[in-house]
Amino acid sequence: MLDSLSLLPNNLRDLAKSFEVETQKGNFPYDFVNENNLDYIGSLPHYEYYIFNKDYSFNNYLKELTNSKWCLRSEIFKYLENDLKSLYEILNSFNKMVHDEFSLNITNKISISSLALNIFTSNFMKHNNIKVIKGKDHKDIRNAYYGGRVDVFKPEGDNLYYYDVNSLYPYSILNDMPVGNPVYTTNTNLKDLFGFVYADIKTPDDLFNPVLPYRTEDGLLINSLGSWSGWYFTEELKQVEKFGYTINVKYGYTFERGKDVFTEYVSLCYLHKKISKDALKSMYKLLLNSLYERIGMNEIHDRTIVLNDNELNDYLTKYHVKSIFNIQDNKNLINYDTRPDEILFNLTENNYDESLIKFNIEKIYINQSISIAAAIISYSRMYMNELMHLKDYEVYYSDTDSIVLDKPLPKEMISNEIGKLKLEYKVKKDLFIAPKLYLLLTDNDKIIIKGRSIGLEELNFLDSISLNLLF
Repeated sequence: MLDSLSLLPNNLRDLAKSFEVETQKGNFPYDFVNENNLDYIGSLPHYEYYIFNKDYSFNNYLKELTNSKWCLRSEIFKYLENDLKSLYEILNSFNKMVHDEFSLNITNKISISSLALNIFTSNFMKHNNIKVIKGKDHKDIRNAYYGGRVDVFKPEGDNLYYYDVNSLYPYSILNDMPVGNPVYTTNTNLKDLFGFVYADIKTPDDLFNPVLPYRTEDGLLINSLGSWSGWYFTEELKQVEKFGYTINVKYGYTFERGKDVFTEYVSLCYLHKKISKDALKSMYKLLLNSLYERIGMNEIHDRTIVLNDNELNDYLTKYHVKSIFNIQDNKNLINYDTRPDEILFNLTENNYDESLIKFNIEKIYINQSISIAAAIISYSRMYMNELMHLKDYEVYYSDTDSIVLDKPLPKEMISNEIGKLKLEYKVKKDLFIAPKLYLLLTDNDKIIIKGRSIGLEELNFLDSISLNLLF
């Protein structure tokens, strides 16, 4: 079973418009329905139960009002059938677009990211030098895979400029990429290396805005002053030396320097995203941004199976079983981590080493490249590091691909080209509370509230106090 939302992550109404299919999304009085009125037949439900928009206006409602025998059950089936027809037409149209452009079918693709990877490998990959890295090499390099930076530098300000980078990750993927197989090295000369290294890090004592991420023991990412050791991409370490960092390389892995590995793919998708309209524009935008997601995908170790009681007892002594659901007598549906649990094995005197070897032999490796994924996000941080240290600018807030500054950037940095910046908002007043939690009052008096890390109740509270905070 495939989920269309994984291929086209948008709501059905917008997709139907974008693909201009014959069957458009209908309107339905959702809140009217309850368990006690499923057999309702009568006048059209009150207009308050409907959502009016460009596709369904109050005039449309008045035309239907003459229907005195509105049957809820038949309307539900009609509405659902309409949705299915619309979705079928959308997927059929999308499949034709992909086939016409790239000679591929979407029928065996489970997500837009897997489709993007398939398009790249079948249409643009000139050399088979992107490797699936396994074992200890993979584990070490994944330790150099940090996320994008999100930080509050000054919580309040007036007359600010909020900029976004056009397609930061696709732009970063245009840089030299670590390709081929990793080669272990004890060469400690950073200038000679291209790849990932384990190094001792020491920051300058007086750096106001530290740039290199550090992962704490509980997994929290911070940018701090001090000394520590960790895995990093060599190009990012070379950059931070300019900010006064002292880098002492211990060992690592070198790679071939792949040039223009993704240039043709990114350039074509970005060009068509600019010149296309509606569905085709949406398709290219999705393909442009989804390739990185697939390249950096985590290995999936969870599995769901049905076991009898004896088999279940055996699994409970060897694996971390996350959930158990009894289907019927002697039949249990379980979800478990396929990696052998060392603690359980030792407690039950089973052979852990033998099971671990078997696991590594039998497990299926997904088509991803941790080295390229880690390099892409490192290049992205390097881009943002330069923005955050522009001379004579004060930084108030930064997100993965956006930054808030105290004055406008030079015109040559602003355009709709990939890797350039666009002015998202002119900000009259702001309140940056925490990463991804802020209030903005724009120059046209629009209030913007962002609260990804909080719940609906807290968000409603922010909404209620926003006027007092911003005016």
